[in-house]
Amino acid sequence: MKEKNETKWFDDYANSPGAWLNTGNELYHTAEFLNKRAEFNVFANGLSTQKIVKVISPRVVFMIRGMAMECFLKAVLVKRKKIQATDGKLINSNNGYNNHDLLLLAKDIPELSLDKLEKNILSALSISIIGGRFPVLKNHQKKSGFGWVYPQDEDLYNNIVSKLSNLFETN
Repeated sequence: MKEKNETKWFDDYANSPGAWLNTGNELYHTAEFLNKRAEFNVFANGLSTQKIVKVISPRVVFMIRGMAMECFLKAVLVKRKKIQATDGKLINSNNGYNNHDLLLLAKDIPELSLDKLEKNILSALSISIIGGRFPVLKNHQKKSGFGWVYPQDEDLYNNIVSKLSNLFETN
């Protein structure tokens, strides 16, 4: 009986667009807090050691930003019932939802119009969700890294978040 209650709780929570939106907001604000304190790591080369001067890496900030974006996209998709939890499992209309592919998620929201630069941001953040956790990706990818251009990419990122927020509120 306990397992059935836990499964129902999981389904109810996973099917709550607000839960996805709240988690996205928590991650978004955490990334912004860290971003204000992050600096690119500076390595002082010695004969056999490398010394990391700063401890907050932009790589981690981008990972958290990517996770926030994934939650915002899924909030809209859950609200539209394109992602649903049943019997303790997330079920979706597209198998690619499980690999953090933000572009694939975005494609299932037809009203979300993204230009080429915004699509590049989503692509880079998709890689960052995985790449921020480990020193290397599981496999070499053609786009295994990216350069964030300030303030242009900050504006693009916040633009996408704003578009998703508007779509969440209006649909």
